[in-house]
Amino acid sequence: MILQAYLHGVHAGNFIQDEAGIFFEYADGYDVAIPVSISLPRFGMAGPGRRGRAQRRIVENFLWGLLPDNPRRLEAIARDPNFGGPCSPNSVMQLIRKVGAD
Repeated sequence: MILQAYLHGVHAGNFIQDEAGIFFEYADGYDVAIPVSISLPRFGMAGPGRRGRAQRRIVENFLWGLLPDNPRRLEAIARDPNFGGPCSPNSVMQLIRKVGAD
């Protein structure tokens, strides 16, 4: 699953979920002086063959921080058919996809 991230209307990068986990990768040509978050800096990202990808745990924590802290609210979002059908309240990528823009 890939979710695009925009900052001030500019494509900043993608949140990517693959078999290895969830990563964030800045878009080519994005202004590195304006990070999406200080927890997702352009420099210092690691991973052989993973140019510019932030580490899994950092990205997951960032995404969970965009969602409500209340587990009942997360369950309601996951079940709500107005948000594109049911999903797991434990899947941060599916919840973010349902909620949309922040």
